[in-house]
Amino acid sequence: MLPLTFSNLADYDCLRSDDQISLLRLSQLAPKRPVIMVVNSKNGRWEITISHTFNKEQIAYFLAGSVLNLMALKTAEGKQRAVSTL
Repeated sequence: MLPLTFSNLADYDCLRSDDQISLLRLSQLAPKRPVIMVVNSKNGRWEITISHTFNKEQIAYFLAGSVLNLMALKTAEGKQRAVSTL
């Protein structure tokens, strides 16, 4: 789960329950870097800037899918490095 807040609080009132949203470039998520939300509605398409408070470590957890997934990836990478040095 990625907790997000509207950079401009008034943007919240522009959304309708039948709008479709997309978040752009989540794979490029970085600390203090805003996320762009694209809104497709009956009234057109527009972009909203939204913010997060994740640090670098929390972003790594998010991108891996969970802390456990990230730990498994790091363990597998460590084992692979150990085998490649033999």
